[in-house]
Amino acid sequence: MRLQRAAVPHPAGGHAVRPRTELLRPGLDLAPPARTLAYYLNEEEVPQSGTRLTVSYNRTPGRDGQVAVRLGARRGAGRGEASSGLAFDHLVDTSPR
Repeated sequence: MRLQRAAVPHPAGGHAVRPRTELLRPGLDLAPPARTLAYYLNEEEVPQSGTRLTVSYNRTPGRDGQVAVRLGARRGAGRGEASSGLAFDHLVDTSPR
């Protein structure tokens, strides 16, 4: 099974939520005949907990001392099962006080 990039329906109805960053946006702003660029992911590439992509600007000093600004992307676990707060093999003191 493969997953394809698509717009997400807005929770309150209305227009679909479209990507705001350049990570998933290429090709979406073009006229409909030119929108042939499709992104596909194999199902096993996305964990069951989902994936969260974070984009931020990073400032670093260059070799010559001038400030360089670059756009960085970070991938992390989504808010699914990986961060649900479940704990396994956890010892809890049950003695009465």
